[in-house]
Amino acid sequence: MYNRVLMTGADGVIGRVLREELRGVYPEVRLSHRRPFGDARPGEEIILANLQVAYVVLHPRMMDLLDPELVRFKTILKRPISKMTLAQSITLTPGTITIDIEDDEFLVYAMTRSAAESLPGSSMERRIAAALEGGE
Repeated sequence: MYNRVLMTGADGVIGRVLREELRGVYPEVRLSHRRPFGDARPGEEIILANLQVAYVVLHPRMMDLLDPELVRFKTILKRPISKMTLAQSITLTPGTITIDIEDDEFLVYAMTRSAAESLPGSSMERRIAAALEGGE
């Protein structure tokens, strides 16, 4: 028996049905889709950032798709371990790098505008708050 499965088209009509059916059958379900489609549920991992970076890098007009920017945003996280966890999660996400953290403000490099727009108030930040700060 396999321990994990990769599902492409996870937010399509068939993908949504399969996603429900696979929950609980496999310990880990990796989901991919062409566009963002919401938060991962327990046991799911969304690999959208990997696909977005691969698309940009392999596209014949890569230079037209790149839109790098520095993003500043405030975090809801208070504990240093929580902030470090978010910083590492951002840096491990393809196309983004945490440059600096000062008090409750992050400075992040993002390779594309969509990556930059996904940073403030992310689901990752909320999950870290729930896990390390008691849901604050």
